[in-house]
Amino acid sequence: LTLANRNVYTGATTVEEGALVVSGALDDTSISTAYGASLTNTSTGVIGGTASIYLRYGNHYLGGNNTFTGDVTFDSRGDSSAGNCNLYLNGPNALGRARHLLQFSHSSALDKNSHIYLDGATVIRGVTLVYGKDGGNRNYLQKPNNNSTAGWYGDIVDAETGPGNPAAGYVAVDWGTFNLGDLSGTNEIRTAGSLTLRGGGTLHCYSRINRPGLGVNRDDPGTVILYN
Repeated sequence: LTLANRNVYTGATTVEEGALVVSGALDDTSISTAYGASLTNTSTGVIGGTASIYLRYGNHYLGGNNTFTGDVTFDSRGDSSAGNCNLYLNGPNALGRARHLLQFSHSSALDKNSHIYLDGATVIRGVTLVYGKDGGNRNYLQKPNNNSTAGWYGDIVDAETGPGNPAAGYVAVDWGTFNLGDLSGTNEIRTAGSLTLRGGGTLHCYSRINRPGLGVNRDDPGTVILYN
């Protein structure tokens, strides 16, 4: 289903199966996808108003000139036999004016992980990445394999409520440069899970690591520079 032009309804938008493509304007609606369904927000699409987005296990793409103020949840928990699930963010307005992106990793199976990709030279500002407590697997914040510079200029924290433990946090730079936190050093990493740095690119970590006992690992031959 493709929503083009300007849509003015304000009821909930639910994708039970298949794909929803937003290439026009959609305001003041909560958008949710069922397990296995997908949402694609094209470069011409605008999700605005008080909209919030809840994405279940699947492959999703947010890339419009969005202005919505609700939060985004990427909840990949589900069938442990399924593969990785992915949320691609393309452009500085992919998350609109959301304050939080809540990420739940796959519940149990190893190598069935939750990936948030910053496509191209995408820089996300002012959004806090929150690791949901589910006792699950790995959360990846990842820059794909291209020779560009991307950045996450926001905090990384654990959810304060909920059952279980936070999943391990992975920051992967396949190639190119990734800036974690802005140059002012005001962003923080406050997660009880380990933070593992992967890939062959260069990671500049300007965020302050502000959690006693947090393990920081470098698994691959890329370059990591810690400033705070």
